Amino acid sequence: MILDADKHETEDFWSKARQEVSIDQNIINLNSGSCGPCLKNVHTKLTSLRSSMASRPIQYLWDDCLVGIEKSRSALAEFFNCNPNNLLMLPNVTTACAIVINSLNLPKGSEVLVSNQEYHHILHHINMVAASRGWLVKQFHIPTPIEAADFTEDDLMQIIDQNSNLNTKVIFASHVTSETGCKLPITKICEWATKNNVLSIIDGAHAPGATEIDFEKIRPDYYFANFHKWFLGAIGSGFLFVGEQHKKTLRPLFANKFWPLIEKNRDRLINHKIMPNGPTHLQYGLEYSGVVDRGPQAVVHHAVGFRLEFGDLKLRNRQLKLRDFAECEMQKLGFKTLSHSVVSLKSNLISFKIPHVSSYNLLKFLREAHHLEVQVTETTHNYSVLRVAPAFFNTEAEILHAAKILAKVDWKLFEK
Repeated sequence: MILDADKHETEDFWSKARQEVSIDQNIINLNSGSCGPCLKNVHTKLTSLRSSMASRPIQYLWDDCLVGIEKSRSALAEFFNCNPNNLLMLPNVTTACAIVINSLNLPKGSEVLVSNQEYHHILHHINMVAASRGWLVKQFHIPTPIEAADFTEDDLMQIIDQNSNLNTKVIFASHVTSETGCKLPITKICEWATKNNVLSIIDGAHAPGATEIDFEKIRPDYYFANFHKWFLGAIGSGFLFVGEQHKKTLRPLFANKFWPLIEKNRDRLINHKIMPNGPTHLQYGLEYSGVVDRGPQAVVHHAVGFRLEFGDLKLRNRQLKLRDFAECEMQKLGFKTLSHSVVSLKSNLISFKIPHVSSYNLLKFLREAHHLEVQVTETTHNYSVLRVAPAFFNTEAEILHAAKILAKVDWKLFEK
């Protein structure tokens, strides 16, 4: 049993940690890979902050939120081991990715190397921009355990190298892949990119709260992620890390009033703050896109505080053990895993092969009939992917109950 294995941790410890999360006791949430519940303290602070939005909107937008955002930026910079001036506070990965991809200035004929497991919405945007600018998007294949049981990091690096050439200008890779939870060796990927004069763009949507992020070790050109998954922040909070050398090339999705000034004086204003204890001109120019509620970004530092209090590594290790427990129980029931179990490649997100079904209908059934939250992805192959993503607040009992529910599903009722 997982808790028995954690002799240095008590049930009281995990009970206390669980009490810090806004959990609906009527559901089993095994889908923190899409959205995790919010920490109670984060929700309370955000609700309190938003109380001034209706009555004092100007103070909320230009004082309260900006102060909180800078606290979050500083806390995250220390947590991720980087300079706060290299972090943009944004609503999500989607926004961050659009800023980066739209800012790329590559010659026609350039190749963008991506894996076959990149998130489909992100891949669509890359394909759209590439088509309009004359770039080629080239996919490399990451095999599942069904295809290659002994797959290693070195095998992946060899595949990347074999699929690159003199026209390869960008490699886009997920820190943890969305479909199968494969944790890619991004430090090695970024080292390979630097050596080969290729830009590294890392989609870390599933990484915060699930694996270590240390930008002094990783050294990516660009890295973006969300806080609404395992980090248990509020929906609407994410970030973009930008390598110092690339600050001069980024362009905003919307050019606010600061942008003409920044364009003329980039060298001077890149790291110059617009106000004491405020964002830099570049940060504000890229982050501000009109009157929007930035409250979720202003309370991220409370989520950081939680992980420091309870131990980030401790929380992540708990999740990995729950993931292994889920794999064991599901395999007993005949499910075939699509996720690698090699320590260096696995995350706390695990996927299984199921018949080709309508994801909407199946998920609606599981939610309404069994109060169970998982994720199901339809593929272009003859099967679908069932994804289980436990967080530290989940229990073995929940996983066992979920496994029994899934084992009894009549897949034919949901076939495409």
